[in-house]
Amino acid sequence: MNIWGKLYNEAKKFHNNRQVSPFIDAGGVSCAILTKNNNIYVGVCIDTACSLGMCAERNAISSMITNNEKEITKIVIIMPNNELGLPCGACCELLMQLDKNSSNIEFLLDLNSNKTITLKELLPNWWGYNRFNELFKDVDLMNFAIAVKCLIKNENNKYLLLEKTKEEAKDDKSNSLYDIPGGRVKYGEDILDAILRETFEETGITLLKENIDKILNATSIIRKDGLHLVIITYVVNVKNPNIKLSKEHNNFYWIDENFNNLPSWILDTINLSKN
Repeated sequence: MNIWGKLYNEAKKFHNNRQVSPFIDAGGVSCAILTKNNNIYVGVCIDTACSLGMCAERNAISSMITNNEKEITKIVIIMPNNELGLPCGACCELLMQLDKNSSNIEFLLDLNSNKTITLKELLPNWWGYNRFNELFKDVDLMNFAIAVKCLIKNENNKYLLLEKTKEEAKDDKSNSLYDIPGGRVKYGEDILDAILRETFEETGITLLKENIDKILNATSIIRKDGLHLVIITYVVNVKNPNIKLSKEHNNFYWIDENFNNLPSWILDTINLSKN
């Protein structure tokens, strides 16, 4: 199942028109959004006896913002007749104001063919383009991110290697089947807190800040999609950890530098940790 199928199924789970009270109905429209960090947020429409209701898209966006995210890549909307739909004008406007790159958001039009349409196609002459361009004309902060990586070493001097699912490896910009725990630092988040969070989300290991040994390196790269990414890698020592993988990975290994098909950057990281 591809990502569009996953989004459709998530939206479908909550697509159930029901009466909340004599004044409120909900669930006639459902929506699932995928963020740049590959998280899915779902919302349903709330219809009231006055103008206090909310579209499904805005409901899902509220959950996303609550979780400190704002960059959306894909959206699926299921209408009351169970057909796929598109956002209203108010939701289009909110989406455009969220992020400089919102115009690239894709909406699913047909599940069988995966036919899509972008937000830019819906709003080709949006009034706010110039304001975004003026704000970021010198430094494109919207295309800058900081990520952390965590080289985890156990008591046997072996290093934790994660194997991605085939779907995750296909979607990942690194084009590699293997990785070590890590991810992007959220806005306003302490870097060490980001390491603790990402490590727990991907491996189930609960770290303490005192477990973090040292910074191994900091790498600055420009990805093919134009994102300027600064990656800070730390080494962490653990004893007898209980691994619980996230849905992004299907296996893990405790390895040394002789592991077959090890990506060069992970090999370099391991060797660097020994210095």
